[in-house]
Amino acid sequence: MHVYRSKFSRAIADPNNELWLSPISVWEALVLAEKGRISVQPDPVTWINLALQSLETRESFK
Repeated sequence: MHVYRSKFSRAIADPNNELWLSPISVWEALVLAEKGRISVQPDPVTWINLALQSLETRESFK
């Protein structure tokens, strides 16, 4: 598992790679937070907005 995490971290950090975000992933994160399966602070919507602002992502569906 550690090997995959390391490869993933390098891929995310590589400025030559584009980061794409599916709207369904955002929805899944909100549902998991609502069900208490994940905990994000200060609240799920703010957390997602801050994450989107801090990463240079492209939406996969517009």
